Amino acid sequence: MTTALDATLPLDGGDLIAAIPHLLGFHPKDSLVLITLVDTESPHIGAVLRLDLPPERHRAQMAGHVARLAAGHGAASAVAVVVGGGGSPQALPHRRFVADLARTFRRSSVSLDHAIWVAEVERDIHWRCYDHRGCAGQVPDPDTSPFGVGMLVRGAVKYASREALAATLAPDPQDALDRRELLIDTRADADPPTRSTVDAALAAFTTDPPDDDPIDAYDDMVLDMFHVHAPPADNLPTLPDETLADLAVALYDSEIRGHCQQLALTPQAPAAERLWTYLVRALPPPDRAEPACFLAVSAYLRGNGSLARVALDIALQSRPAHTLASLLTAALDGAMTPRELRTILTQAGET
Repeated sequence: MTTALDATLPLDGGDLIAAIPHLLGFHPKDSLVLITLVDTESPHIGAVLRLDLPPERHRAQMAGHVARLAAGHGAASAVAVVVGGGGSPQALPHRRFVADLARTFRRSSVSLDHAIWVAEVERDIHWRCYDHRGCAGQVPDPDTSPFGVGMLVRGAVKYASREALAATLAPDPQDALDRRELLIDTRADADPPTRSTVDAALAAFTTDPPDDDPIDAYDDMVLDMFHVHAPPADNLPTLPDETLADLAVALYDSEIRGHCQQLALTPQAPAAERLWTYLVRALPPPDRAEPACFLAVSAYLRGNGSLARVALDIALQSRPAHTLASLLTAALDGAMTPRELRTILTQAGET
């Protein structure tokens, strides 16, 4: 995505490929990356979709799904980039899948302007178009390309892989988690928790005066992967185990959960996201599921599909039947826009 970053389309295929790690937040492998464009007079990047390359039996189904999502996000045109999947510039892989894509897009309202193959998104790797004769070249350094530099200046961060992003939310050492789990069990029968437990912790994670306005909702979302800002992994405050246990118990209270969810709509959203990040690492399963969901909501609202997806995976691994995590996962799969989610949350808060 991102109209919020005013991301104009690089005209050269190599520059466009070099931009992909900045758009996704990491270097993809064996993927289809569909970059949609809005406003044909001055093209800007709209929704960006990353999907694993399909097996042969699912080619047509995925092609149709991708075309529907692109049309649903109001795209005027799109560029498909196949990353990996074997092959070479002389023997392009996944030709039949690209043909399915082209055929499906011809029946839709979105034009597929180019389909490009590249073995990997790294400096000096050869790329080539599937259908345009003479359309080929080398990938410039993603870190020093004009688009990449512009994204970095605007705060974009990328990782070497999706696994590297997920590692930023890795849990604390097991002995610490075991110790906190015992404390949580002892507090289950204590006095009912209150919102003040969360608000006091939130104050510790407020580093700057709140903005005048909440984090803006974006019109589009990168499906599966998009990374604007790195998870706030460093320089977070440290909470004592007793406070962590109190917070874990408090987040089982439905009224407190509603309060926490609504924080993503307020000027306190950045501080709340730092707190949820800390709790995802610090709490044992299944207790880490709640802050992981709140982190996903916050990331989703600012168009950060990569972090939202990783957080939802954590929530569902910790508590497979978690209702909100399942609903948010379905929303991501269906490419619901952050603005649509913001509207739903705002209406829920008013009832």
